[in-house]
Amino acid sequence: MSNFALIILGIKQNLSVRAITTAILLSLVYSNLLSFNTEPNFDEAKLLSIINSSKDDIVRLESYLKLCRYYVETLNPNSSVFLQDAILLGKQLNNKSAIIEGNLLYARYYYHHGDIEESTYKIKDALVVNEELQNKKWFAEIYFQLAENYRVSGALDFAYENFLKSLEFAKKIKDTLLISGLYNRLAIYYFENLDLLPEVSRDSSLYYAAISMDLCKRTNNTKFIIANYNVLGLIYRYKLNNLDTANQLFYKAMEIAEKNNRIIQLPNIYYNIARVYFIKQQLDSAKKYIDKGFEIADKYQILETKFLFYNLYSNYYVLLNNYKNAYEYLNLYIEFYKKSYEEKSSFKVKSAFNELQYRSKEIEIEQQKQTRNFLLILAGIIILFFIFVMFVLYSRNKHMLVANTKLLEQNKLIECTNKELDEQNKIITEQNQKLEETNAAKDKLFSIISHDLKNPIAGLKEMITVLADNFESFAEEEKMEILRELKSSSDSVLELLLGLLTWSRSQRNKIEYDPYEQDLYQLVYQNIAIVSTNAKNKGITIINSVPENTTAFFDANMINTVVRNLLTNAIKFTNPGGKIEIKAEAYQVDPNYILVSVADQGIGIPPDKLDKLFQIKHSFSTIGTSGEKGTGLGLLIVWDFIEKNHGKIWVESKVGEGTTFYFTIPIKQPTN
Repeated sequence: MSNFALIILGIKQNLSVRAITTAILLSLVYSNLLSFNTEPNFDEAKLLSIINSSKDDIVRLESYLKLCRYYVETLNPNSSVFLQDAILLGKQLNNKSAIIEGNLLYARYYYHHGDIEESTYKIKDALVVNEELQNKKWFAEIYFQLAENYRVSGALDFAYENFLKSLEFAKKIKDTLLISGLYNRLAIYYFENLDLLPEVSRDSSLYYAAISMDLCKRTNNTKFIIANYNVLGLIYRYKLNNLDTANQLFYKAMEIAEKNNRIIQLPNIYYNIARVYFIKQQLDSAKKYIDKGFEIADKYQILETKFLFYNLYSNYYVLLNNYKNAYEYLNLYIEFYKKSYEEKSSFKVKSAFNELQYRSKEIEIEQQKQTRNFLLILAGIIILFFIFVMFVLYSRNKHMLVANTKLLEQNKLIECTNKELDEQNKIITEQNQKLEETNAAKDKLFSIISHDLKNPIAGLKEMITVLADNFESFAEEEKMEILRELKSSSDSVLELLLGLLTWSRSQRNKIEYDPYEQDLYQLVYQNIAIVSTNAKNKGITIINSVPENTTAFFDANMINTVVRNLLTNAIKFTNPGGKIEIKAEAYQVDPNYILVSVADQGIGIPPDKLDKLFQIKHSFSTIGTSGEKGTGLGLLIVWDFIEKNHGKIWVESKVGEGTTFYFTIPIKQPTN
């Protein structure tokens, strides 16, 4: 084989892992995500006639929405024009539900065409309107689509959080159709999440796919039946290495999609089938499905899928020794891949930063509101005091003849008033303390934004500038090293932003407390799996000493955050080769509670800092044993979440020997 052929094959194989990951990421991107459905007896001509001639605006609006659902489903190029008109008419009629649906349909339109940023703007428009309407169904749909946008852009933490939000609302309204779709998305989330242990990723994917398939068959949800066959095929292909079963599942997905004219799902199914035929060296069959998938993706401009077929074409021509065509398709693939990667990276940072700005404004507004309320209360007290003094003087002059009797009455009244003033002073003191805490929180937030966030973002910009200005002069190894540094820095920035958002939501009581009895062992097991990669990198052993079937009464999302933060801190401050152990046992002080402990063999905490760990005005961060950085927000969030779960948290530590964090949670629902 020529040197030119070897170069092509080398480039191709370097990209193959990313190509596979991208294919998996996109395997169900165009699966018609939400619970909108086109009517079975759809009459496009009739709807167009109503839109153009009816004088009843309500009827016209309903016809617009029906037509837009159909157009978005079928990738009709006229979708955008009719969506604009539908939203405008909805605003004229002040029909908030129609405005929300129009924006969500618009979000899906952009989503299908690969513009995740514009799609997210439309979702946020829908969310703003529904904040007034407070419709649970729309909240479920909004968080579903928002989670999917984060998932395809690689922001998996945001995705998982919003999937759970959507599932919570879907269960409240008992929307089985939407629940089946959410379980399908959770199957894909676990399939794609490389931070989990292989068996956790595989077993969780199969579990949620099976639940989703059962619900889909009961509700005859064709689109997600197709999606589940597709994701099950991917699991058997990549997790279980069973090509024959994988291809059978892909063929089932294809047959149902072709029978039901699910054009939007066919390209990715054809893509997966073609990859199997490549592995089996059946090139004619592979070429057949490449051509079919590319034709649809090209016709409807499904760009994310179209560029994957460029890679398959390149592979195909390499195997035929046609290196000219292989090189041309590979260039098209690389060009689109770089553009897509840059857009998604930009979207992740931009959306997280926008969220942070929004939270900062909310904090500022809340502070102004508290200050205004304090001044109103103070003014009211002063006015009441002057009114009282004038009333006393007037009564004294008017009733001079009964001065002795009135004097006793006035003394009693003054005593009562003094008690009231004392109570008011206590209220003012408490409000001043709250204002101080609010100011401390604001100062902490601005400190993090101006220092911890500004510096890494500036570093990112500088590295990107150096790479862009000197791209040709760098060797391949140097480029890869810079890209790895960029990835590490962007991961740190994203982690910081996520911490800020969680903390700010907690401060504004935006995180709903939803407890129930559940297995603490499984929760600890899953969180150890999530942080296992960081532990392995430092050679640290994590021991789960929580007895199996240990149940307690708590909010799963909050205690997940608590355990994950404490494990992350333990890894951060434990020397390489050390050990971390998490236990759960009966709390001797109160048998109605379980005592959980996370013990490390780290550097320890000085005694003068122990009592300041959970105070916002004294919060601080310490560099880890391998140079890890933090913001000091993690323990503030942990303290707040334990308080919300009716528990207590404390810490014991010896410098140079290690630290143990203890917290309690109730076994059953507390009575008070």
